[in-house]
Amino acid sequence: MTTFLTSISLFACTCAGVDKFSEDDLNVASQIFKGRVIKIVEDTALNLLAVTFELSENYLDSSDLGNKTIYTFTKSAFCGIYVQLNDEWYIYAKNKDGLDFCNRCERSALLTIQCLDRNDPPDFYQEIKDVTTWYKYLEFVYKPVIMGIKRYNDDIEEIKRITAANSK
Repeated sequence: MTTFLTSISLFACTCAGVDKFSEDDLNVASQIFKGRVIKIVEDTALNLLAVTFELSENYLDSSDLGNKTIYTFTKSAFCGIYVQLNDEWYIYAKNKDGLDFCNRCERSALLTIQCLDRNDPPDFYQEIKDVTTWYKYLEFVYKPVIMGIKRYNDDIEEIKRITAANSK
């Protein structure tokens, strides 16, 4: 069993992409919201993060803007999201065994890059000396955020359209 789990963690997460938001996506979601990370608790035994968000928008229940805790895996093979305190996220979660889970391969998306707002960015951002390094920085940092913001905007428009159509 140990060999099996170890071999899984060696594989990277691969996502096939996200289709246009549909009514089925709305129906199977347990949480759809925009919020800021205010607490992160790691359970290393289960390879899980419990991430608490302070909500600014709740697309399933606009009256509920309290804090929400979502779970995600820490191992890259399980496609968990990478969070830092104060990151702003668009979260699309599904309930599994009584817990709300999200991952990188569905609709959840990072909407901010915190290191740009700080005077002391992490070391790997401080020395970008050549074009290749700069390209990698853009490819792996900016591009996912820009794509996430686009996905968020597209999804919210579809949620509004579906909700309006269903209320008629």
